[in-house]
Amino acid sequence: MLPTESLQRQAEPTDRLLVVSGSCSPVTGVQIEWALKHGYAGIRVPSSLLLGNETEASQTKLLEEAERFLREGKSVILYTALGPADESIAQTRDYLRSKGLDSVASGELLGARLGQMARELVLSTGLQRIVCAGGDTSGFAVKQMDLFALEIMAGIVPGGPLCRAYSNDAKLDGLEIVLKGGQVGPPDFFERVRKGRSEGQLDTPSMDGKQGFYEQ
Repeated sequence: MLPTESLQRQAEPTDRLLVVSGSCSPVTGVQIEWALKHGYAGIRVPSSLLLGNETEASQTKLLEEAERFLREGKSVILYTALGPADESIAQTRDYLRSKGLDSVASGELLGARLGQMARELVLSTGLQRIVCAGGDTSGFAVKQMDLFALEIMAGIVPGGPLCRAYSNDAKLDGLEIVLKGGQVGPPDFFERVRKGRSEGQLDTPSMDGKQGFYEQ
């Protein structure tokens, strides 16, 4: 019953990309560092801001900075940590402990707020493509974006396809999105998503010498 021809489709490149990352994976950390060295604008998002321990003015300032970069045509990464040794991880655990919460709650709390921020930036700038990095982050973030379905558009790497989102909000319907687990992808993964490049088009090696997937 399945068609014999390949259903693999190719995505067109986009001029700018938004990445929101709640991952503390070493793989995602390397990907963020690669992107920052290649022209992406990086904005660290304090966990205290996402967990509601800072003023609304601080959140507004951060969003305005991200929006400014996007309107200048730059790709932007909003990230909470840069690898497993980032000091923000201990700070987040301390905050959750002070509130009587388990550390596993961080994924839901951080992911939900990152999803809200991504939604606001898509609506304010007309972004066409975003990446949510981090397994827990991705799941909770996408729940905040008024999407009801995803359809795979094109493969980028195993475990990180580019999808078309469906929404009842006309401004979000058709958004292109990648939900990426922390351990997925080579160092230049974000740029490959921006360019819409599938695994068959890779021209740089992945971290373990395989194409497109890194296993620690």
